[in-house]
Amino acid sequence: MTIGGFDHPFVMKVREVIESRLNDPNLNTDCLCDCMAMSRSPLYSKLRKHTGMSATAFIRYIRLSHAAGLLAETNLNVSEIAYQVGFQTPNYFTRRFSDLMGCSPSDFRSSQQDCGI
Repeated sequence: MTIGGFDHPFVMKVREVIESRLNDPNLNTDCLCDCMAMSRSPLYSKLRKHTGMSATAFIRYIRLSHAAGLLAETNLNVSEIAYQVGFQTPNYFTRRFSDLMGCSPSDFRSSQQDCGI
């Protein structure tokens, strides 16, 4: 997905860092700052400028975007996908997925299959 400034080189680098540690449930803003060799304020400012999201929200967005892809492309169950994208509890994953996508992971998978996507 390329929304807004997601194709900006800085955002692409942040995304690459997040994706390289996607299944790490301990990946947070502090880890991202360390990986990007930046302090919290500049990281937050640049991400907010190019994506409109905080670092925490962007990490979650990347995790959930990958989860949507896994739901559409694999037969893994929701719990397995939740753990693969770095969530520690499937219930929290389901809640956050529903907030972003507007439907539960199971409903999302069903709609993808119904549409033949």
